[in-house]
Amino acid sequence: MTLGPPPPGYRDAFRAFKAGDLRRAQRATDRLLVSSPADIRVRTLSAMLAARAGKLADSERTLLDIIAHCPDEDTAFGIRHQLALVHLQQRRLGDALNQIDLALAAAPDSPVLVAAKADMLLTANRRDEADALLTDALERAKDAPNLTLATTYARLHARTDHRDRAIALLERAIPANAPPRMDIRRAILQLGALYEHAQRFDEAFDCYHRAGALSPVMYDPRATASLVDRIIDRWTPDAVANAPRSHGAQPTPVFIVGMPRSGTSLTERILTSHPSVEGVGESDALSDAAALSLGAEGTPWRAEPHPPAKLTAPDFQNATSEYARQVLTPNAHAKRVTDKHPMNFWRLGIIPLMFPGAHIIHCVRDPRDTCVSCFAQHFVGDHPWANRLEDLGHFYRQYARLMAHWERVLPEAGAKLTRAVYEDMVTEQETESRRLIQFLGLPWDDVCLRPHESDQITWTHSNEQVRQPVYTSSAGRWRRFGARLDPLITALGDAID
Repeated sequence: MTLGPPPPGYRDAFRAFKAGDLRRAQRATDRLLVSSPADIRVRTLSAMLAARAGKLADSERTLLDIIAHCPDEDTAFGIRHQLALVHLQQRRLGDALNQIDLALAAAPDSPVLVAAKADMLLTANRRDEADALLTDALERAKDAPNLTLATTYARLHARTDHRDRAIALLERAIPANAPPRMDIRRAILQLGALYEHAQRFDEAFDCYHRAGALSPVMYDPRATASLVDRIIDRWTPDAVANAPRSHGAQPTPVFIVGMPRSGTSLTERILTSHPSVEGVGESDALSDAAALSLGAEGTPWRAEPHPPAKLTAPDFQNATSEYARQVLTPNAHAKRVTDKHPMNFWRLGIIPLMFPGAHIIHCVRDPRDTCVSCFAQHFVGDHPWANRLEDLGHFYRQYARLMAHWERVLPEAGAKLTRAVYEDMVTEQETESRRLIQFLGLPWDDVCLRPHESDQITWTHSNEQVRQPVYTSSAGRWRRFGARLDPLITALGDAID
């Protein structure tokens, strides 16, 4: 391992990664791995990119090898931070906190490490510990508040009496002429959330719009529409009905899909409250299995398998086995296992061919509320459709067009498919919860009426919301922004009922 001046091209690769331009960062890093394969920074960036692509085991192995060959802890603490983030994605919170503590022992004043630990404590609902850690670090800062610390403090106090202080901290911490960095975009979006909770809706919208404009990646509406056209053309009722199938696997998987921010986390939380149901959260296992065995290509949110006519029974059996290895075998004690990855709606055609007994729950919500929530959300990874209102409207229409196709095709292929309507879930919680549990073929349990009391961690943006009793205040959220949403309303067109 070497640690001298960074090799030529490294800074450009790292800037692309920080800006969220992952394709450019990956190409530059691949070149650096050829020219400077032993450089610690290059290998670490490669591991970070692997993690962002969902290759968590590969990322973990690389980072552990780097740490093992680091000359001292002063060099290793930054790599330990990255390893902690990988462990967090692997839902290994204890291991993540252990790595962060080891890193903090070497760099106790690092605001990035303090914020990372506070984020993990907040994820575990250890709010008092997170607050004490952040408050101490912010009080010791002599100059302007650190952006990362202020953002984490704001996340903690979005709904508390300390919200005004959180707003003041972020207003000071965000640079006036903000460069297009992910941490700055996240901070601006968090400030928007604070304004919205304070009912300062114009200021909130300004933040959401400003953050979207800072994204370095652009949405391609033609490519998205073309992809939907190809899927509909290739995955016809006859093609799916005549396609080969695997023998399936146990326990029975339950796929929860839909647009992000459409109630998928709430649905998962209700189902996994049941003692016979385990959840794996937002798993990449289906896209991984498709990539390994079914020829899927493209970004994680729209990877496209080969058409069914080109796939064989062994292809599907291999894909099923790979999925079972990641998801089902570790949860063999359960009767049902939920897989809540909204973007699996792109590849629903392969589910009845891999798992003839699988259940699919399609979560839907008012498209205006769905798109506004996406517009205000900091997504990790490649989601260029979420940055502009016009693009959100176009993407939603393509999603709706594809889901209408699947809802026609899949029942004919024997798939068990139902809808979970967000507005019904929050206003008729017991009726809808009972219906979904019955859909899974399980006996009712009253614990499903108290999903907020579960000690399970929700590993997505909705972690804070699902820890509260079911509430209705997010229904009709779009009305807060009035005429400023006109570009979205126009782009959605007849997708609005």
